[in-house]
Amino acid sequence: MEFDLFNNIAMNEQHIKWLCVNMESLIIERVQQAIKRFIRKSDVMVVYDESHHFAVPGAKRTSVARGLARLCKYRRNLTGTMVENSPLQAFSQYELLEKGALGHDTYGSFKEDFAVYGQGYGPGGRRFPKLVGYKNVDELKRRMAPYTSVVLRSDCEDLPPVQVDQVYVELDDRIKAQWKLCKANDLAFLEGMFLQAALTGGAALSKLQQIEGGYWKDGASYRELVPPDSNAKMLVLLEEITLHNGQVIVWCQYLHEIDAISKVLANMHIKSGMVHGGVKDRPQVLESFRAGQFKILVAQPKAGGEGLDMSTASKIIWYSQTPDSIVRAQANERATAVGKEGVQIVDLVSPGGVDDYFLKLTIRKTTLAEDISRKGMREVLESLNLV
Repeated sequence: MEFDLFNNIAMNEQHIKWLCVNMESLIIERVQQAIKRFIRKSDVMVVYDESHHFAVPGAKRTSVARGLARLCKYRRNLTGTMVENSPLQAFSQYELLEKGALGHDTYGSFKEDFAVYGQGYGPGGRRFPKLVGYKNVDELKRRMAPYTSVVLRSDCEDLPPVQVDQVYVELDDRIKAQWKLCKANDLAFLEGMFLQAALTGGAALSKLQQIEGGYWKDGASYRELVPPDSNAKMLVLLEEITLHNGQVIVWCQYLHEIDAISKVLANMHIKSGMVHGGVKDRPQVLESFRAGQFKILVAQPKAGGEGLDMSTASKIIWYSQTPDSIVRAQANERATAVGKEGVQIVDLVSPGGVDDYFLKLTIRKTTLAEDISRKGMREVLESLNLV
């Protein structure tokens, strides 16, 4: 985006003037100057779409957004997942609307009012404030109410109903054995380091989740624990796909899962497309999918789960789960379109495994970091018991 582009904005008072900027570019100085120039031309309403991306108070993007909002006469936020992961995410989003909107000028005092912290211990016995839970939630809702208008799916007569089903997968014995060995090694490491609360626990859980998918990271590469076309999880996925007449979105956390699924589908002569961070022609892939040129779209939710139109699909399958309820909620709406029939969402999980745990986190709307901080990594690992 070049600053000179905005010199040619038509200022005919009979027309509405629009300036659309993607949120990633807000940290660029020339983009900020261009926005300020546009704001000076008239009374402006700023609309922060998907405002949950500004939920981290200290982030540079959030600070810039807050400063620009102060220059605008009218301010609006739009999101369906404002406090999906934590009520603490409300603070900086409401600051975009008005300074001190929720009764606090600083995030520190806001947390004191609505969060409960205990004493946590990190590597080397380092102490840190450990989030235990939340308090005064009804009071927070009361303060949010004057600034908030909520539209539920049930309020929209022309949105399709959503049916969510869980399909339980019995994993191969080789996968179970590797999973249990890996878990035991992680627990032994925690005990040896005397770590009651590991702040980097996500890596251990990610490793176990990949084993559930049939892969073991051996050095810098991934090794198949079982052949993909005989993996029980893959076979259940293929059954869900072949029994469905319409188009299907398959969400995967990892690139090697996307590659494996795409290869198995190709061997079965089922056309598919991929969307992930390494795919440069994503718009073309999505256009081909919407045109019905292939049946299955295999994608990463963080690369394609927000803002993209995949509404020709009538079924969504979560091959591997995200622990982030905002990512899940956004990805589940990719198949939604006004006036279409229902959408089926299928979760593939193995009882007691990481996918099962991640799914429960999103249902409780708790972040992985908060759950680990509250319980400690050892307790989280010990609660997992792959059947």
